[in-house]
Amino acid sequence: MSDQVYHDNIALRLIQFAVIWAIAAMAAGVYIAAELVWPTIDFGQFWLSFGRLRPLHTNGIIFGFGVSALMATAFYSVQRTCHTPLFAPRLAWFCCYAWQLLVLTGGLSLLAGLTTSKEYAELEWPWDIAIAVIWVCFGIVFFGTIAQRKIKPIYISNWFYGALIIVIAMLHIINNLAIPVTIGKSYSLYAGAQDAVVQWWYGHNALGFLLTGVSWACSITSCPSMRSDPSGATGFPWSRSGHSSTAISGQALIIFITTPCLNGL
Repeated sequence: MSDQVYHDNIALRLIQFAVIWAIAAMAAGVYIAAELVWPTIDFGQFWLSFGRLRPLHTNGIIFGFGVSALMATAFYSVQRTCHTPLFAPRLAWFCCYAWQLLVLTGGLSLLAGLTTSKEYAELEWPWDIAIAVIWVCFGIVFFGTIAQRKIKPIYISNWFYGALIIVIAMLHIINNLAIPVTIGKSYSLYAGAQDAVVQWWYGHNALGFLLTGVSWACSITSCPSMRSDPSGATGFPWSRSGHSSTAISGQALIIFITTPCLNGL
């Protein structure tokens, strides 16, 4: 299939946003590091304090840079490994721009002091709901593309993307269950030690699936292509043993990481 058929402009736009967020978030990280040496460079402004800039830095890197790059690579590779254009490209564009608006407004809310105080999950309930909606839309585009694939095998990278999409949705929803009080304040549904356990069940697994999962998926897609490996993502004959192990890989990724944590709850 010719590359002109694929919706690469969506992936390109997401990569552009990812680079912008990376630069901005890393600059915030350098600034708060400097505050540890020169505490007065916050100039007495609350929004420049370490406590407000630090979550801005981490959310900008993880959700601005990380998720934008994740969506870009998922949209780019799933088309080629399935030999079909994206399912619902308009929904994919919605994911692209809605996510950037969410990261921008979420960052401003953190600077304003609106926070749940949960690390990597500081955004308040309106943003939590928006994250869930956009993530579901992302999943619809991704799994819809797999459903309309032109070949029978499902390439291994898609098992990893699929696993992380499902598990991150579960982690986000369970960890952010809360009782809203105002538009900018809510209280966790959990209390005390249970809240802490759920929070870091989310924290470690979210980073594990979001960062490790996408790194594996990208490597599995790009390395064979760069080596011109016929078993890679170029559309030539597939390795039966490689594809039979892909389902096991994706399922094992879910079971291995989530089961011990669920037992801990």
